[in-house]
Amino acid sequence: MIVYYPNKILQCISRKARKSIVLNISEAFDVMKNIVSSRSEYIGIAAVQIGLLRRIVIIKYIGLYMHIANPIVLWRSKRMVTKMEGCISIPYVNRLVTRCAYILISYRNNRNIRIRKTLQWNNAICIQHEIDHLNGKLINDYKKVL
Repeated sequence: MIVYYPNKILQCISRKARKSIVLNISEAFDVMKNIVSSRSEYIGIAAVQIGLLRRIVIIKYIGLYMHIANPIVLWRSKRMVTKMEGCISIPYVNRLVTRCAYILISYRNNRNIRIRKTLQWNNAICIQHEIDHLNGKLINDYKKVL
């Protein structure tokens, strides 16, 4: 079910999820949610990680799951945070990655409603990591920590 590196699909740019896809994608959302809920260290997953090249993400957010389709970053803070990150698709590999501490995103939820939300700290880091996946970027693309 999970697509693992070095599968080349992970380096592909995901396509926009049309309204009909967002409204009929409950099975993919369920698969993604089950993967994220299967281990406590999993906090998000992009559709490409289950082999679906669409701009769809699920992240844990305050004990709930955010269903995110077609996320757009509207604003990024100047404040940065550097943390060690791992990836469901690249087990046992961690990278020190610097990201914005706060971001404002716009997205459609699983009912196709447009939402704007400011995310901070771990949630901001998680969504930036998942958006990297949608753009074909992996944690392997960040410098390796010696």
